Amino acid sequence: MAKKFAPIRKTKASDLIVEEIWSSILNGELQPGDRLPPERELVKQFDVSKVTLREALQTLETNGYIKRKRGVTGGSIVLELAPTRGIDLLCEYLNAKGLDIEEVISTRLILDPLISESVARTITPKEAHQLTLLIEKHKKEYKRTGKSKFGWHFEQYLAKLTGNKMLILFTDILIQIVINLETTLFHKPKIDRGKQNKLLSQYYKDTYAEHREIAEAIIRHAPEEARSAMLRHRHNWANIFRELCQ
Repeated sequence: MAKKFAPIRKTKASDLIVEEIWSSILNGELQPGDRLPPERELVKQFDVSKVTLREALQTLETNGYIKRKRGVTGGSIVLELAPTRGIDLLCEYLNAKGLDIEEVISTRLILDPLISESVARTITPKEAHQLTLLIEKHKKEYKRTGKSKFGWHFEQYLAKLTGNKMLILFTDILIQIVINLETTLFHKPKIDRGKQNKLLSQYYKDTYAEHREIAEAIIRHAPEEARSAMLRHRHNWANIFRELCQ
């Protein structure tokens, strides 16, 4: 059988410039306050036209990564990124790299149960009280609106309780990636709105009940139960998410 090749994705030159500068910011080569080289030098380095370069710089400025100043003392200056802005930047970078939905799902299936198990081993009475209050807020919000932003807060709080900065960061990144995917998905022009609303309604209902089960296991210091409850929750979420993506 003859080999079949995947189509080549055409990428604008300005997008490649943006990606290159993003990478330099992410890896620390460019620090807040650093100036990018003058436009004439960047045009030579990237081997593009002034129009293409300025389109890339405009994208970077619009997204809050650089500030362009006019005049003799002007230029493009790298801005200080707030933590959430840095997460947005990384999420956009990963999306530009063609992040697959199944990769997001498998990462959450691995990471979230381990976080729940870890927290169940170490949670203090004070932290358990805060977790209980968070579940109560989730319940009130769900009963009032049929959904709740406290689902995200629950996941972020569990990550915070590990005391592991990398787990906290990864959780924030995964949440933002999912939000970005959902936003794109829910605005697809041909999506079945009736099916979408039915699936989301079931998801919001299940999320509250499943988060409560996870929290109860954690508060009881039952790590295996907490891990299993979170794994079930993630599988349910994955199934609904896949259906929404069809």
